[in-house]
Amino acid sequence: MNHFIRFWLKPGLFLLLTAVMLLSAATGLTAQAAGPTPPDDPVTAAEIKPFPANFVLMLDNAENGLYTINTNTDEVFGPFLENKLGSEGGGLFDVTVTPDGKTAILSNFGDSNLFFVDISNPYDLTYIASLPVRFTTVDYFGKVSTRTMFAEDITMTADGKYALVTDGGFSPYIYVVDVENHSFANVFQSDHFNFQATDTAPDGTVIGVDYFGASITASVIDSDGSISETTPYQLFMTSDGRTSKVKWNNYYAPGRSVNAYVAPDGKTVLVPELTSLEERDPTFVLDPKKATPDHFPIQIYTIVSPGKLKYEGYVVLTRAVQSITFSEDGTKAYAVGNNGNFVIDPKIPLPKYPDEYAYIELDSISVLKLSGTGQVLVENENAALLYQHSTSQLFGVDVAAYANGKLIVGHPTISTTFRMPVGVVRVVDLSDFTTTFQPFPGAIISSTRALPLQKFFLPLIGK
Repeated sequence: MNHFIRFWLKPGLFLLLTAVMLLSAATGLTAQAAGPTPPDDPVTAAEIKPFPANFVLMLDNAENGLYTINTNTDEVFGPFLENKLGSEGGGLFDVTVTPDGKTAILSNFGDSNLFFVDISNPYDLTYIASLPVRFTTVDYFGKVSTRTMFAEDITMTADGKYALVTDGGFSPYIYVVDVENHSFANVFQSDHFNFQATDTAPDGTVIGVDYFGASITASVIDSDGSISETTPYQLFMTSDGRTSKVKWNNYYAPGRSVNAYVAPDGKTVLVPELTSLEERDPTFVLDPKKATPDHFPIQIYTIVSPGKLKYEGYVVLTRAVQSITFSEDGTKAYAVGNNGNFVIDPKIPLPKYPDEYAYIELDSISVLKLSGTGQVLVENENAALLYQHSTSQLFGVDVAAYANGKLIVGHPTISTTFRMPVGVVRVVDLSDFTTTFQPFPGAIISSTRALPLQKFFLPLIGK
Protein backbone atom coordinates (compact mmCIF):
# COMPACT_ATOMS: atom_id res chain seq x y z
CA MET A 1 0.00 0.00 0.00
CA ASN A 2 2.78 2.45 0.79
CA HIS A 3 3.74 3.03 -2.81
CA PHE A 4 0.32 4.60 -3.32
CA ILE A 5 0.84 7.18 -0.60
CA ARG A 6 4.43 8.20 -0.91
CA PHE A 7 7.27 8.32 -3.32
CA TRP A 8 11.02 8.53 -2.81
CA LEU A 9 13.03 11.43 -4.10
CA LYS A 10 16.33 9.98 -2.96
CA PRO A 11 17.42 6.43 -2.19
CA GLY A 12 18.76 5.11 1.05
CA LEU A 13 17.87 4.66 4.67
CA PHE A 14 17.78 7.84 6.77
CA LEU A 15 18.10 7.95 10.52
CA LEU A 16 16.76 11.13 12.00
CA LEU A 17 16.25 13.48 14.85
CA THR A 18 15.29 11.38 17.86
CA ALA A 19 16.81 14.04 20.10
CA VAL A 20 13.79 16.33 19.80
CA MET A 21 11.55 13.60 21.10
CA LEU A 22 13.65 13.20 24.20
CA LEU A 23 13.89 16.92 24.79
CA SER A 24 10.21 17.72 24.26
CA ALA A 25 9.01 17.65 27.85
CA ALA A 26 5.70 19.06 29.00
CA THR A 27 6.74 22.60 28.18
CA GLY A 28 7.85 21.74 24.64
CA LEU A 29 11.18 22.31 22.94
CA THR A 30 11.83 25.73 21.40
CA ALA A 31 14.35 26.37 18.65
CA GLN A 32 15.23 29.67 16.99
CA ALA A 33 14.93 30.40 13.26
CA ALA A 34 14.24 33.68 11.43
CA GLY A 35 11.44 35.67 9.77
CA PRO A 36 7.76 37.49 9.16
CA THR A 37 3.60 36.49 9.54
CA PRO A 38 0.34 34.06 8.27
CA PRO A 39 -3.07 31.25 7.98
CA ASP A 40 -4.98 28.14 6.44
CA ASP A 41 -7.26 26.44 3.92
CA PRO A 42 -10.57 26.04 2.13
CA VAL A 43 -13.48 28.59 2.07
CA THR A 44 -15.93 31.39 3.08
CA ALA A 45 -16.30 33.53 6.23
CA ALA A 46 -19.60 35.29 6.74
CA GLU A 47 -21.33 33.01 9.25
CA ILE A 48 -18.27 31.89 11.22
CA LYS A 49 -18.58 32.43 14.97
CA PRO A 50 -15.56 33.49 17.04
CA PHE A 51 -15.74 30.64 19.60
CA PRO A 52 -13.36 28.13 18.00
CA ALA A 53 -11.29 30.59 15.95
CA ASN A 54 -8.07 29.89 17.85
CA PHE A 55 -8.29 26.10 17.59
CA VAL A 56 -6.72 23.73 15.09
CA LEU A 57 -7.90 20.19 14.34
CA MET A 58 -5.15 17.55 14.06
CA LEU A 59 -5.36 14.00 12.62
CA ASP A 60 -3.23 11.25 14.12
CA ASN A 61 -2.53 9.01 11.15
CA ALA A 62 -0.94 6.17 13.07
CA GLU A 63 -3.55 5.81 15.83
CA ASN A 64 -6.68 7.02 13.98
CA GLY A 65 -7.56 9.64 16.58
CA LEU A 66 -8.32 13.35 16.54
CA TYR A 67 -6.86 16.16 18.60
CA THR A 68 -7.45 19.89 18.91
CA ILE A 69 -4.92 22.48 20.01
CA ASN A 70 -5.79 25.82 21.59
CA THR A 71 -3.28 28.21 20.04
CA ASN A 72 -3.74 30.72 22.86
CA THR A 73 -2.05 28.30 25.24
CA ASP A 74 -0.76 25.53 22.90
CA GLU A 75 -2.68 23.06 25.08
CA VAL A 76 -3.64 19.86 23.26
CA PHE A 77 -7.02 18.15 23.83
CA GLY A 78 -7.89 14.57 22.93
CA PRO A 79 -7.65 11.98 21.65
CA PHE A 80 -11.22 12.04 20.37
CA LEU A 81 -13.04 9.16 18.64
CA GLU A 82 -10.19 6.68 18.95
CA ASN A 83 -11.11 3.33 17.33
CA LYS A 84 -14.22 4.90 15.76
CA LEU A 85 -12.63 6.24 12.59
CA GLY A 86 -11.70 3.05 10.78
CA SER A 87 -9.44 0.07 11.24
CA GLU A 88 -6.07 0.18 12.96
CA GLY A 89 -4.22 -0.17 9.67
CA GLY A 90 -6.44 2.19 7.66
CA GLY A 91 -4.78 5.50 8.40
CA LEU A 92 -6.36 8.97 8.61
CA PHE A 93 -4.81 11.26 6.04
CA ASP A 94 -6.58 14.49 5.16
CA VAL A 95 -9.41 16.66 6.45
CA THR A 96 -11.59 19.46 5.16
CA VAL A 97 -14.05 21.60 7.10
CA THR A 98 -17.41 23.13 6.16
CA PRO A 99 -17.53 26.93 5.80
CA ASP A 100 -19.54 27.28 9.02
CA GLY A 101 -16.75 25.53 10.93
CA LYS A 102 -19.10 22.90 12.36
CA THR A 103 -18.35 19.71 10.42
CA ALA A 104 -15.11 18.01 9.42
CA ILE A 105 -14.80 15.34 6.73
CA LEU A 106 -11.85 12.97 7.17
CA SER A 107 -10.29 10.53 4.71
CA ASN A 108 -9.25 7.05 5.83
CA PHE A 109 -6.94 5.81 3.10
CA GLY A 110 -6.68 2.08 3.64
CA ASP A 111 -10.35 1.63 4.56
CA SER A 112 -11.52 3.63 1.51
CA ASN A 113 -13.84 5.50 3.82
CA LEU A 114 -14.85 9.04 4.78
CA PHE A 115 -15.96 10.13 8.25
CA PHE A 116 -18.12 13.13 9.17
CA VAL A 117 -17.39 14.62 12.60
CA ASP A 118 -19.13 17.39 14.55
CA ILE A 119 -16.38 19.86 15.50
CA SER A 120 -18.58 22.72 16.71
CA ASN A 121 -17.18 22.19 20.23
CA PRO A 122 -13.39 21.79 19.96
CA TYR A 123 -13.30 20.30 23.47
CA ASP A 124 -15.68 17.48 22.54
CA LEU A 125 -15.69 16.15 18.96
CA THR A 126 -18.51 13.76 18.11
CA TYR A 127 -19.14 11.20 15.38
CA ILE A 128 -21.82 11.91 12.75
CA ALA A 129 -21.60 9.39 9.91
CA SER A 130 -19.34 7.48 7.55
CA LEU A 131 -19.37 7.08 3.77
CA PRO A 132 -17.52 4.36 1.83
CA VAL A 133 -15.74 5.64 -1.29
CA ARG A 134 -17.55 3.22 -3.57
CA PHE A 135 -19.29 3.75 -6.92
CA THR A 136 -20.31 1.98 -10.11
CA THR A 137 -18.87 2.44 -13.61
CA VAL A 138 -20.01 1.27 -17.04
CA ASP A 139 -17.35 0.31 -19.59
CA TYR A 140 -17.40 0.62 -23.38
CA PHE A 141 -19.22 -2.70 -23.71
CA GLY A 142 -21.89 -1.80 -21.15
CA LYS A 143 -20.47 -3.88 -18.31
CA VAL A 144 -21.33 -2.45 -14.89
CA SER A 145 -18.63 -2.68 -12.21
CA THR A 146 -18.55 -1.64 -8.57
CA ARG A 147 -15.31 0.12 -7.66
CA THR A 148 -13.74 1.09 -4.37
CA MET A 149 -11.17 3.89 -4.25
CA PHE A 150 -8.52 4.70 -1.65
CA ALA A 151 -9.26 8.07 0.00
CA GLU A 152 -6.27 10.38 0.48
CA ASP A 153 -6.74 14.03 -0.54
CA ILE A 154 -10.02 15.76 0.25
CA THR A 155 -10.97 19.37 -0.49
CA MET A 156 -14.15 21.47 -0.29
CA THR A 157 -15.81 23.59 -2.96
CA ALA A 158 -16.03 27.29 -2.14
CA ASP A 159 -19.76 27.12 -1.41
CA GLY A 160 -19.32 24.14 0.91
CA LYS A 161 -21.77 22.05 -1.12
CA TYR A 162 -19.37 19.36 -2.33
CA ALA A 163 -16.16 17.68 -1.17
CA LEU A 164 -13.78 16.18 -3.73
CA VAL A 165 -11.79 13.05 -2.91
CA THR A 166 -8.79 11.63 -4.79
CA ASP A 167 -6.63 8.54 -4.46
CA GLY A 168 -2.88 8.54 -3.98
CA GLY A 169 -2.30 6.03 -6.78
CA PHE A 170 -2.97 5.45 -10.46
CA SER A 171 -6.62 6.48 -10.27
CA PRO A 172 -8.50 8.44 -12.98
CA TYR A 173 -11.39 9.27 -10.62
CA ILE A 174 -12.56 12.26 -8.60
CA TYR A 175 -15.19 11.15 -6.09
CA VAL A 176 -17.74 13.91 -5.31
CA VAL A 177 -19.50 14.02 -1.93
CA ASP A 178 -22.82 15.72 -1.11
CA VAL A 179 -21.69 17.40 2.12
CA GLU A 180 -25.10 18.26 3.58
CA ASN A 181 -26.52 14.77 3.09
CA HIS A 182 -23.29 12.85 3.86
CA SER A 183 -23.76 10.95 0.63
CA PHE A 184 -22.32 10.14 -2.78
CA ALA A 185 -23.09 12.85 -5.35
CA ASN A 186 -21.11 11.99 -8.46
CA VAL A 187 -17.88 10.57 -9.81
CA PHE A 188 -15.72 11.92 -12.59
CA GLN A 189 -13.57 9.60 -14.66
CA SER A 190 -10.88 10.91 -16.99
CA ASP A 191 -9.88 8.96 -20.06
CA HIS A 192 -6.40 10.46 -20.08
CA PHE A 193 -5.29 11.57 -16.59
CA ASN A 194 -4.89 10.38 -13.03
CA PHE A 195 -5.67 12.47 -9.96
CA GLN A 196 -3.59 12.50 -6.79
CA ALA A 197 -4.83 15.87 -5.47
CA THR A 198 -7.29 18.68 -6.22
CA ASP A 199 -8.12 22.22 -5.18
CA THR A 200 -11.07 24.42 -6.09
CA ALA A 201 -11.80 28.07 -6.87
CA PRO A 202 -14.96 30.16 -6.28
CA ASP A 203 -15.83 30.15 -10.01
CA GLY A 204 -16.09 26.34 -9.97
CA THR A 205 -12.64 25.65 -11.39
CA VAL A 206 -11.16 22.36 -10.20
CA ILE A 207 -7.37 22.02 -10.34
CA GLY A 208 -6.24 18.41 -10.63
CA VAL A 209 -2.73 17.11 -9.99
CA ASP A 210 -1.43 14.15 -12.00
CA TYR A 211 1.87 13.28 -10.36
CA PHE A 212 2.57 10.26 -12.54
CA GLY A 213 1.69 12.17 -15.71
CA ALA A 214 3.82 15.16 -14.61
CA SER A 215 0.99 17.59 -15.39
CA ILE A 216 -1.97 19.45 -13.92
CA THR A 217 -5.50 19.78 -15.24
CA ALA A 218 -8.30 22.34 -15.01
CA SER A 219 -12.00 21.55 -15.19
CA VAL A 220 -15.31 22.89 -13.82
CA ILE A 221 -17.70 21.43 -11.26
CA ASP A 222 -21.37 22.09 -11.99
CA SER A 223 -24.24 22.66 -9.57
CA ASP A 224 -25.19 18.95 -9.66
CA GLY A 225 -21.66 17.85 -8.71
CA SER A 226 -20.68 16.71 -12.20
CA ILE A 227 -17.22 17.70 -13.47
CA SER A 228 -16.41 18.71 -17.04
CA GLU A 229 -13.66 17.10 -19.11
CA THR A 230 -10.25 18.38 -18.12
CA THR A 231 -7.83 20.66 -19.94
CA PRO A 232 -4.22 19.54 -19.38
CA TYR A 233 -1.30 21.84 -18.63
CA GLN A 234 2.25 20.55 -18.81
CA LEU A 235 5.39 22.65 -18.59
CA PHE A 236 8.91 21.67 -19.57
CA MET A 237 11.95 23.30 -17.93
CA THR A 238 15.70 23.13 -18.30
CA SER A 239 18.20 23.04 -15.44
CA ASP A 240 18.90 26.76 -15.98
CA GLY A 241 15.19 27.66 -15.73
CA ARG A 242 14.12 28.05 -19.36
CA THR A 243 10.48 27.06 -19.88
CA SER A 244 8.53 25.65 -22.80
CA LYS A 245 5.12 24.11 -23.47
CA VAL A 246 6.82 21.57 -25.73
CA LYS A 247 9.81 19.31 -25.17
CA TRP A 248 12.41 20.60 -27.61
CA ASN A 249 15.09 18.13 -26.56
CA ASN A 250 16.24 16.04 -23.60
CA TYR A 251 17.30 19.18 -21.74
CA TYR A 252 13.62 20.10 -21.27
CA ALA A 253 11.84 18.00 -18.63
CA PRO A 254 8.45 18.23 -16.88
CA GLY A 255 8.11 18.44 -13.12
CA ARG A 256 6.05 16.26 -10.80
CA SER A 257 3.77 17.68 -8.10
CA VAL A 258 1.77 16.25 -5.19
CA ASN A 259 -0.34 19.34 -4.44
CA ALA A 260 -1.77 22.52 -5.98
CA TYR A 261 -3.27 25.56 -4.26
CA VAL A 262 -5.74 28.28 -5.23
CA ALA A 263 -4.78 31.46 -3.37
CA PRO A 264 -7.35 33.53 -1.43
CA ASP A 265 -7.79 35.88 -4.41
CA GLY A 266 -9.53 32.95 -6.12
CA LYS A 267 -7.41 33.42 -9.23
CA THR A 268 -3.75 32.68 -8.46
CA VAL A 269 -2.75 29.00 -8.58
CA LEU A 270 0.51 27.73 -7.05
CA VAL A 271 1.85 24.35 -8.17
CA PRO A 272 5.00 23.30 -6.28
CA GLU A 273 7.17 20.79 -8.13
CA LEU A 274 9.27 18.05 -6.60
CA THR A 275 11.57 17.68 -9.59
CA SER A 276 14.55 19.94 -8.96
CA LEU A 277 16.10 22.04 -11.70
CA GLU A 278 19.30 20.06 -11.28
CA GLU A 279 17.50 16.76 -12.05
CA ARG A 280 16.32 18.12 -15.41
CA ASP A 281 19.83 17.98 -16.78
CA PRO A 282 20.02 14.65 -18.69
CA THR A 283 23.59 14.22 -17.42
CA PHE A 284 22.43 14.52 -13.78
CA VAL A 285 23.99 12.03 -11.35
CA LEU A 286 23.03 11.92 -7.67
CA ASP A 287 25.99 12.99 -5.54
CA PRO A 288 25.70 11.82 -1.89
CA LYS A 289 28.48 14.25 -0.95
CA LYS A 290 26.86 17.37 -2.42
CA ALA A 291 26.92 20.04 0.29
CA THR A 292 24.94 22.68 -1.62
CA PRO A 293 21.15 23.00 -2.12
CA ASP A 294 19.07 21.86 -5.05
CA HIS A 295 16.42 24.19 -6.45
CA PHE A 296 12.70 23.38 -6.71
CA PRO A 297 10.29 25.54 -8.76
CA ILE A 298 6.78 26.58 -7.78
CA GLN A 299 4.85 27.14 -10.99
CA ILE A 300 2.38 30.05 -11.05
CA TYR A 301 -0.86 30.14 -13.05
CA THR A 302 -3.91 32.39 -13.08
CA ILE A 303 -7.51 31.33 -13.66
CA VAL A 304 -8.67 33.46 -16.61
CA SER A 305 -12.14 31.87 -16.87
CA PRO A 306 -13.78 28.79 -15.33
CA GLY A 307 -11.58 25.79 -16.15
CA LYS A 308 -8.99 27.83 -18.09
CA LEU A 309 -5.48 28.74 -16.88
CA LYS A 310 -2.72 31.08 -17.99
CA TYR A 311 0.91 30.42 -17.13
CA GLU A 312 2.59 33.35 -15.34
CA GLY A 313 6.06 32.12 -14.36
CA TYR A 314 7.74 30.52 -11.37
CA VAL A 315 9.72 31.07 -8.19
CA VAL A 316 12.40 28.77 -6.79
CA LEU A 317 13.08 27.43 -3.29
CA THR A 318 15.79 25.14 -1.92
CA ARG A 319 13.21 22.75 -0.48
CA ALA A 320 10.57 20.69 -2.29
CA VAL A 321 7.21 22.07 -1.13
CA GLN A 322 4.54 19.63 0.09
CA SER A 323 1.95 22.03 1.56
CA ILE A 324 1.06 25.72 1.28
CA THR A 325 -1.22 27.82 3.48
CA PHE A 326 -2.13 31.52 3.23
CA SER A 327 -2.44 34.64 5.40
CA GLU A 328 -5.80 36.23 6.19
CA ASP A 329 -5.29 39.08 3.73
CA GLY A 330 -4.05 36.79 0.97
CA THR A 331 -0.71 38.53 0.60
CA LYS A 332 1.46 35.78 2.14
CA ALA A 333 1.86 32.09 1.35
CA TYR A 334 3.63 29.77 3.77
CA ALA A 335 5.30 26.75 2.17
CA VAL A 336 6.24 23.56 4.04
CA GLY A 337 9.31 22.11 2.33
CA ASN A 338 11.51 19.05 2.71
CA ASN A 339 13.94 16.89 0.68
CA GLY A 340 16.93 19.05 1.55
CA ASN A 341 20.38 17.68 0.83
CA PHE A 342 22.59 16.12 3.48
CA VAL A 343 26.05 14.60 3.76
CA ILE A 344 26.90 11.81 6.20
CA ASP A 345 29.97 12.32 8.36
CA PRO A 346 32.10 9.19 7.77
CA LYS A 347 32.98 9.20 11.48
CA ILE A 348 29.24 8.94 12.37
CA PRO A 349 27.68 6.57 9.81
CA LEU A 350 24.34 6.33 11.70
CA PRO A 351 23.55 9.92 12.76
CA LYS A 352 20.62 10.66 15.06
CA TYR A 353 21.01 14.41 15.57
CA PRO A 354 21.45 17.34 13.15
CA ASP A 355 24.93 18.20 14.40
CA GLU A 356 26.11 14.65 13.65
CA TYR A 357 25.82 15.25 9.91
CA ALA A 358 28.66 16.76 7.95
CA TYR A 359 25.98 18.83 6.16
CA ILE A 360 22.18 18.89 6.42
CA GLU A 361 19.27 21.00 5.12
CA LEU A 362 16.36 20.63 7.54
CA ASP A 363 12.66 20.76 6.65
CA SER A 364 11.46 24.35 6.73
CA ILE A 365 8.77 27.00 6.26
CA SER A 366 9.37 29.59 3.52
CA VAL A 367 7.37 32.78 2.96
CA LEU A 368 6.10 33.93 -0.43
CA LYS A 369 4.65 37.38 -1.12
CA LEU A 370 1.55 37.73 -3.34
CA SER A 371 1.38 41.34 -4.55
CA GLY A 372 -1.36 40.83 -7.15
CA THR A 373 -3.07 38.18 -9.22
CA GLY A 374 -0.34 35.86 -10.51
CA GLN A 375 2.37 38.05 -8.97
CA VAL A 376 4.46 36.00 -6.53
CA LEU A 377 7.93 36.56 -5.06
CA VAL A 378 10.06 34.79 -2.45
CA GLU A 379 10.04 37.00 0.64
CA ASN A 380 11.83 34.88 3.25
CA GLU A 381 13.24 31.50 2.32
CA ASN A 382 13.60 28.92 5.10
CA ALA A 383 12.20 31.46 7.55
CA ALA A 384 11.49 28.77 10.15
CA LEU A 385 13.21 25.42 10.55
CA LEU A 386 11.14 22.38 11.59
CA TYR A 387 14.11 20.51 13.10
CA GLN A 388 13.56 17.29 11.21
CA HIS A 389 14.68 15.94 7.85
CA SER A 390 12.31 14.01 5.57
CA THR A 391 12.48 12.94 1.95
CA SER A 392 9.03 11.75 0.86
CA GLN A 393 5.65 13.47 0.65
CA LEU A 394 1.95 12.71 1.00
CA PHE A 395 -0.26 13.29 -2.03
CA GLY A 396 -2.66 16.20 -1.52
CA VAL A 397 -2.58 16.13 2.29
CA ASP A 398 -2.44 19.60 3.87
CA VAL A 399 -0.11 19.53 6.86
CA ALA A 400 -0.02 23.22 7.86
CA ALA A 401 -2.79 25.31 9.44
CA TYR A 402 -2.88 28.89 10.71
CA ALA A 403 -4.56 30.24 13.82
CA ASN A 404 -3.84 33.11 16.18
CA GLY A 405 -0.53 34.14 14.60
CA LYS A 406 0.89 30.60 14.57
CA LEU A 407 1.35 27.70 12.19
CA ILE A 408 0.46 24.21 13.40
CA VAL A 409 2.52 21.82 11.28
CA GLY A 410 2.17 18.05 10.94
CA HIS A 411 4.33 15.57 9.05
CA PRO A 412 4.77 15.93 5.27
CA THR A 413 5.23 12.14 5.23
CA ILE A 414 4.24 9.17 7.37
CA SER A 415 7.27 7.16 6.33
CA THR A 416 9.31 6.16 9.34
CA THR A 417 12.17 4.25 7.76
CA PHE A 418 14.25 7.10 9.14
CA ARG A 419 14.00 8.59 12.62
CA MET A 420 11.75 11.61 12.76
CA PRO A 421 10.09 13.14 15.83
CA VAL A 422 6.77 11.49 16.71
CA GLY A 423 4.40 12.25 19.56
CA VAL A 424 4.93 15.98 18.94
CA VAL A 425 3.33 18.65 16.77
CA ARG A 426 5.29 21.67 15.56
CA VAL A 427 4.06 25.12 16.59
CA VAL A 428 5.67 27.96 14.63
CA ASP A 429 5.28 31.40 16.23
CA LEU A 430 5.04 33.78 13.30
CA SER A 431 6.07 36.84 15.29
CA ASP A 432 9.66 35.59 15.52
CA PHE A 433 9.59 32.27 13.59
CA THR A 434 10.59 30.10 16.51
CA THR A 435 9.54 26.46 16.34
CA THR A 436 8.24 24.61 19.41
CA PHE A 437 7.71 20.86 19.61
CA GLN A 438 4.46 20.41 21.54
CA PRO A 439 3.96 16.86 22.91
CA PHE A 440 0.64 15.05 22.54
CA PRO A 441 -0.32 11.48 23.52
CA GLY A 442 -0.30 10.12 19.99
CA ALA A 443 2.12 9.37 17.16
CA ILE A 444 2.16 11.04 13.72
CA ILE A 445 0.08 14.11 12.85
CA SER A 446 -0.77 14.06 9.16
CA SER A 447 -3.31 16.77 8.33
CA THR A 448 -4.09 19.92 10.32
CA ARG A 449 -6.96 22.34 9.76
CA ALA A 450 -7.97 25.58 11.48
CA LEU A 451 -11.39 25.77 13.17
CA PRO A 452 -13.11 27.55 11.59
CA LEU A 453 -11.42 27.88 8.22
CA GLN A 454 -9.10 30.81 7.72
CA LYS A 455 -9.00 30.78 3.92
CA PHE A 456 -11.37 33.40 2.59
CA PHE A 457 -11.69 34.25 -1.09
CA LEU A 458 -11.00 37.97 -1.27
CA PRO A 459 -11.57 40.73 -3.83
CA LEU A 460 -8.85 40.70 -6.48
CA ILE A 461 -5.74 42.70 -5.67
CA GLY A 462 -3.61 44.30 -8.35
CA LYS A 463 -3.91 43.12 -11.93
